[in-house]
Order: sequence, then C-alpha cells, then structure tokens
Amino acid sequence: MNSLPLLVVMWSMLTAVCVLLSLVQGMVWLHDRSQLTYALSAIMAAGAAAVAALELIAMRTSDVDVYQTLLFWLNIAIVTILIPMVWFVHIRLRTG
Repeated sequence: MNSLPLLVVMWSMLTAVCVLLSLVQGMVWLHDRSQLTYALSAIMAAGAAAVAALELIAMRTSDVDVYQTLLFWLNIAIVTILIPMVWFVHIRLRTG
C-alpha cells in the first residue's frame, strides 16, 4: 500500500483552504459589490492557492527547465497577492 507523504497532504489541504476562502470572499463580494475589500481578499486567496499549488509541483520536480518555469509563475502568483494587499490596506485603513 502506497501512502502519500505528509508534506503532499498538507500542501494540498492548504491549497484547498485557499481556494475555499477565495470562493467565499468572492461570493460575499458578489452579494455586496460596494465592498471592494471582499474582491481583493478573494484575489489574494486565489493567489495564495496558486502559490501553494506551484510550490507543491516545484517540490516534486527534478527538471531544471520545469523548475525555472515554475519560478516564473510563482513570481506572478506572488504579485497577485501583493498588489491587492496594498489596495486592501489603502481601502480598509483609508490611507493616502
């Protein structure tokens, strides 16, 4: 009987939680579109899910070219977390 390593299970669970959070925040935003912070939270959670999934793939790869491509997409996923985070702080804390 082959069992999955604990790290794979935990990373998969983390990805699923991020996807679920993104869907919940997106549904709340669809209900109340005047609150942009919910949309930004959904985008951040989706970016976190992408980061977790790409990290899991990167941990399992042994090809350098694949790893290089994954790092490129990881950087894009991180940007999808950071930019909405700045907007979220700006809107939520009424800065600027």
